[in-house]
Amino acid sequence: MTAIRSLIMQHAPDIDWRLIQVARGDKYLYREELTALGGPQVCTDHAGAAAAVAAVAAEKPSAWYYICGSGRFLQGMLELLKEAGVPTAQIRAESFNK
Repeated sequence: MTAIRSLIMQHAPDIDWRLIQVARGDKYLYREELTALGGPQVCTDHAGAAAAVAAVAAEKPSAWYYICGSGRFLQGMLELLKEAGVPTAQIRAESFNK
């Protein structure tokens, strides 16, 4: 989440950004700080991730998608983005396992 936060902090004033944060137990990092920047956020758990990704992909079909997390998390998110019709050329991923 720190890498995504850095991108948002640097570019938020100049871009139309959205954030989907997937976490367990209501542990959403930087939630208040990012809310203050005014971009829409969806804070969800694993069960709500598919619907959140599908909604954003439908709303912004030409958007870029930046994801970071564990290898297992990335695999799941890449699958959800594929199911939502997001081209792989519009996805950037960073694994914590590298």
